[in-house]
Amino acid sequence: MKKLLFGIGATLAVGAGLVACKESFLSQPPQGALSENALQNEKGVYAALIGAYSMLDGWAGDWTHGSTWFSAGSNWVWGSVVSDDSYKGTDIGDQSDLNPIERYEVLPTNPYVQGKWGNVYAGVARANAVIELMSKSQVSATNQKTWTAEARFLRGHYHFEVKKVFNNVPYIGTDAWKAFSGGDGNAVKVPNTSDIWPNINEDLKFAADNLPETHSEVGRVNKWAAKAMQAKALVFQGKFSEALPILNDVIANGKTSNGLKYALN
Repeated sequence: MKKLLFGIGATLAVGAGLVACKESFLSQPPQGALSENALQNEKGVYAALIGAYSMLDGWAGDWTHGSTWFSAGSNWVWGSVVSDDSYKGTDIGDQSDLNPIERYEVLPTNPYVQGKWGNVYAGVARANAVIELMSKSQVSATNQKTWTAEARFLRGHYHFEVKKVFNNVPYIGTDAWKAFSGGDGNAVKVPNTSDIWPNINEDLKFAADNLPETHSEVGRVNKWAAKAMQAKALVFQGKFSEALPILNDVIANGKTSNGLKYALN
């Protein structure tokens, strides 16, 4: 009888242990994934900001969002090739999807179209993630102001890029991104029926008004770069009289990080 009771008790103990282990296993965070909590500090926010900058060259680290050929901010495809300032080289089979773009015969299935779209909205997502992460983190007032302005500049720039190529596009702002990151999968299903120029102008103006004049680190956007981009967006809208004083301000007062004035070479 004692042996029977011991056996039953051991079986129950093992069974309980297996259930406990199973539940514990299911509640473990995935290895190799960076949780949001780990980024809720100054170093984490700064790293996320660098990630938002990294989409400027059109490379997300894999082929999911295209490559630098498809979607870099230099716009070799969507600017130089389309305008006949540049031509695709080598043989007929090399990057042949460029040919219909140059002839204005591009189809929605063209990988260059998909690459450009995916890249800019990946950049938008990263910029929005920085802004949201900052709202949950302990960040100094100076960095809060500067990093928000940098993230909004990048968000404005990426939307500017997609506007130039596709025209009728959705604007994904802070509210939509917060709802999406909070679990609402429909939050970023934004219609493309509204003109997003006002949103772009607002982001770029905020950046111009809040960024420092220089940075000690090369490559980070400053006030004068933001003003130049703000004026460029206004020129694209045909608002020349609004762009002119901004450009004159950049020419007269803008300086690079090493103190040199901007100039046309």
